[in-house]
Amino acid sequence: MTTPYYKKFSLEELGIDTQCFLKHLRPAYETLTWDRFDTLRGGLEKPTRQRALAEFSLKKNQQQWQIKRVPAKPYVQTQDHGDYNRTEPREYPEVDETVTDHPEVFKLLNEIANIVASLRSEVQNLRIIFTFLRTVDEEGRTGICALEGGPHIDGMDYIVSALVMNRENLESNSGESSVYSLDGEALLRTVLQPGEGIFHDDLQLMHDISNISRKIRNKRGIRDMLGIDIEIINP
Repeated sequence: MTTPYYKKFSLEELGIDTQCFLKHLRPAYETLTWDRFDTLRGGLEKPTRQRALAEFSLKKNQQQWQIKRVPAKPYVQTQDHGDYNRTEPREYPEVDETVTDHPEVFKLLNEIANIVASLRSEVQNLRIIFTFLRTVDEEGRTGICALEGGPHIDGMDYIVSALVMNRENLESNSGESSVYSLDGEALLRTVLQPGEGIFHDDLQLMHDISNISRKIRNKRGIRDMLGIDIEIINP
């Protein structure tokens, strides 16, 4: 049986100017607000993550993708995971349109859509959600990256489980990304560096991320990443 598709990639491999992309998007992470659902549903005393969204509609016209920024819908996942309530809609702020209205961002959207089309040639319409996510490890915050606490699926057709934007004051082996088969076999383990991501099937594979931990204890540690959810929309 063929293993469902997964691939570690770099922005450079996709033809994206990595330094330009990172330089343009990194300031947006300084504007993110704390994810109140970390405490309301995740059981944490203090939130450990900051988050905002951007949503896009993509339609294929011959061999070109028409890309449009659209209002973000409340975020819903297909199933709860342990005690973490993911199925009740969560509303998050949206990043300003100037953040995503950039040539390298549109290149990324186009390349992600092309990967999906290479796997599913019939696809003509996509919904793509960008999650701008900062995880913080500091006094009183525990650096938890995934409240699911183990391998899980998000419920989309495909995802980029993480495209790392920045790692600051972190132990080199913390924040490790993993991909698993549905029966729990580890297929990939890697600590993604800025400009690196993992694209994979989100219905037939699971993923996980270990907590981040500070290298210098009296200084805050952060991991900024862009999560990308891809939903195939039937005509």
